[in-house]
Amino acid sequence: MVEVFGFVAPVGLVIVGGVILRLSGAADSSWVEVLNRYGLYIGFPALIFLNLTEIDTTELIAHLPVFGFNAAMLLAVMLTTYTVVRVLGLDLEIGNALMVSSFFGNVAYVGYPVITSAFPGSEAEVSIVISIYTLVLFSIGVFILESSREHPKGLHQILGRIAVNPFIVAIALGFIFIGFDLPVPAILHEALAMIRGSASAVVLISLGIFLAHRIPLRRVWRPTLAVVALRLGVVPLVFFFAAGGVGLGDARAVTVVEAAMPLAVTPFALSSMYPMDREVLVTSIFVTTLLSALTLPLFISLVR
Repeated sequence: MVEVFGFVAPVGLVIVGGVILRLSGAADSSWVEVLNRYGLYIGFPALIFLNLTEIDTTELIAHLPVFGFNAAMLLAVMLTTYTVVRVLGLDLEIGNALMVSSFFGNVAYVGYPVITSAFPGSEAEVSIVISIYTLVLFSIGVFILESSREHPKGLHQILGRIAVNPFIVAIALGFIFIGFDLPVPAILHEALAMIRGSASAVVLISLGIFLAHRIPLRRVWRPTLAVVALRLGVVPLVFFFAAGGVGLGDARAVTVVEAAMPLAVTPFALSSMYPMDREVLVTSIFVTTLLSALTLPLFISLVR
């Protein structure tokens, strides 16, 4: 648990830094939109592209069953949650927040160091699983979010917006570089690596700035509790039992522990573009990150 806390604590400290900026008057609410857009249009696309180009093609082919299993499970979780929130008639913004939160954990910023530390030699599997989460969110997930806008566009317009989405472009370029075995020029790689390193921190600061304003806990505690239950309990347990019978080998541990990660900051960044309840997302990110210091060691022990 102490080891996991060492990876989770910096996330909390950066969030607290954002809170201090807001309370001290150095930053105001206008920063939230600007920092989120930096993450959406520059930081995270750079992170995705570089992570993909660093995947070995041979490893990718060898781990196709891992790719397929995780993609199928993430789609099942996302679409099941989407169906439930629509059947229950939940508020659109809360429903969208629950739908994205149900499957998109902090698989990169927290997941990568935690898993590679707990399971040495798992770097390839972790990178592949991270790419799957990204693909699912920024394909089917973005399609659903685009369709839920106040004035939904026609199918061709929605697909057009998705096609020029910076995340989709980054994924497409990444797979082109993988497919043609193209090296990323050293200068470009260094520049993008600098941007990659700033992506999560910038959005975490934005989250802290937003967190500093009064959040109506009476309104958000129920959906927040639902996110906590899904992210830290229900979803990883579903992955644990499902992965037990499909022969994933050593990748089973990576698959289950990634499914147990706290909510990522990416949904909060996406809330600048799509109808998602920011207060629910911010509270859920904060609570799941804190509690994951307790739950992650349990799942790591479960799959060892």
